Amino acid sequence: HIRDGKVQDIHKADPPLQRGTTQGCQRICEGTEIRCRKGVLIMAVKRMFSKNVTNTDRLQSLPLSAQALYFHLGMNADDDGFVGNPLSITRCIGASESDLGVLVDNDFLIRFPNGVYLIKDWHVNNYIRPDRYQETTYTDLVGAVYEDDGGRYQFGIPPDIPAVAPEQVRTD
Repeated sequence: HIRDGKVQDIHKADPPLQRGTTQGCQRICEGTEIRCRKGVLIMAVKRMFSKNVTNTDRLQSLPLSAQALYFHLGMNADDDGFVGNPLSITRCIGASESDLGVLVDNDFLIRFPNGVYLIKDWHVNNYIRPDRYQETTYTDLVGAVYEDDGGRYQFGIPPDIPAVAPEQVRTD
């Protein structure tokens, strides 16, 4: 059963889905966001991972549970790289909350105070065609980050924006 784009009762889906089982490559968890097109459940959209990120010592030196979590977060992020349900995904794959911390500490994720995470290498990993792009629901968080010259999200104000003294600000 689908309500507001989320699986409400996975036992009423057609065909019935089992909680915690694998359907193809996608593990079905309660609350997984889905889209319905012509009566067909679409559980995931295509995502990519760049070898420039995944084949680095920086990622491969992390615990396997943190590496797996990085991939699952990438598969479940919206088209801008935001993940609104990181704890559900973490529990779904059997990782721990400390794995989220490891990914933040090692510069793979940005954590926002409201519990939303952003994948820093999103644009290094993914290109989404403009005709398929769906804007994030976290538009209030977009202004808190910028994309650096390497295509990575950074928290804060871009360094190339000049500082403006208060007396230079026009109020008319």
